[in-house]
Amino acid sequence: MALIFVLMGAVNTLHYVYTTHVQTTLGLSPLAAGLGFLPQGAAAMLGSSLLLPPLLDRQGTRGTLFAGTAGVGLTGLAFAAAVAADSYWAVLPAVVLLGATAGTVYPAVFAAAGVPEAEQGVGSAMVSASQQTGAAVGLAALLAVAASGAGLAGASLAGGALTPAAALLALAPRGR
Repeated sequence: MALIFVLMGAVNTLHYVYTTHVQTTLGLSPLAAGLGFLPQGAAAMLGSSLLLPPLLDRQGTRGTLFAGTAGVGLTGLAFAAAVAADSYWAVLPAVVLLGATAGTVYPAVFAAAGVPEAEQGVGSAMVSASQQTGAAVGLAALLAVAASGAGLAGASLAGGALTPAAALLALAPRGR
């Protein structure tokens, strides 16, 4: 639950950075900005269908969570570099990378919850609540970073720096 809390804070912030950058800085309409998310969706589907199964087979759940979460952290660095450019095409690689890494790690987070069948409803609710709370808290914290003068690039860097630290949670011994 701690992993998805931090992970979704970073992912949600990167979505905000993308949307704000392409609409405010690049002047794209809301429709064009939304269409610009399509490559992320395609990359997420490919990540979960093509990258996730071999990663789970080779690295197990913990290794997959570590690699995917660290990948989302690297995506924060890619977004920080992309917002310095004045082109959607400069942002596109970061958008695709976010889709591939989040699409790989997100299903693994729910698989890692691994609760007994009789408790799956409660377990799923707790993971979902951590996801939603992490998204809201992470966005608020990282927007405070942006508002402090660091800008969207600073918010992306902060999220990118925190997420690999959260990746270490995947390797921590599991408590019950």
